[in-house]
Amino acid sequence: MIEAMVFDYGNVLVRWHPERVFAPFFPDPVALARFMDQIDFPAWHLRHDQGVDFAANRRDLIERHPAFAEPLTAFDTRFAVTLGTEIAESAAIVDALAHAGFPLFLLTNMPQSKKAVCLAASARTHLFLDVVCSGEEGIAKPDPAIYALTEARIASALGRRIAPDAIGFVDDSPANVESARARGWQAVRFVEPARLADDLRAIGLALPSLPV
Repeated sequence: MIEAMVFDYGNVLVRWHPERVFAPFFPDPVALARFMDQIDFPAWHLRHDQGVDFAANRRDLIERHPAFAEPLTAFDTRFAVTLGTEIAESAAIVDALAHAGFPLFLLTNMPQSKKAVCLAASARTHLFLDVVCSGEEGIAKPDPAIYALTEARIASALGRRIAPDAIGFVDDSPANVESARARGWQAVRFVEPARLADDLRAIGLALPSLPV
């Protein structure tokens, strides 16, 4: 039985569009995709999520690609542009669980310096008992250490330790989901918002009735 539910944030609770910052510099979608590939955006941004300062992280990249200085700097100064709206189906699930008094937690890969602006994109962050932010901890998913840390934070919030297989988890990254499963968590991958409620019930979450 699931005793605590852990949610990812970006593209689970709130949509995240990093390409929005870069699009004005690369109006052609092919050029934008080429740019993202050239800088290896996922690996580069993961360092932000691991706590590396934005200015320091772009310095070496700009030395190698001077023409990219402006868009790389804009990713720092205009980060709020990347944030979209709440995902309605996820929001409804969070509301229902919170109303039922179910313990909720956030585990998110998120730069420490952007935490406030990121969390401001949701009207529901106050419903979570704790937010484990990778940038504050210096470790990011799918590193097993951040799941162990989250278990400790759940235990601290609840005043008792619960078994890993009593923790439910939803994330849009296959690697993050697999790492959680290896830890023993009941994890589902967020693919289609309309499927989330059924996917959570399938792992044993006693999900209250949702508004139609």
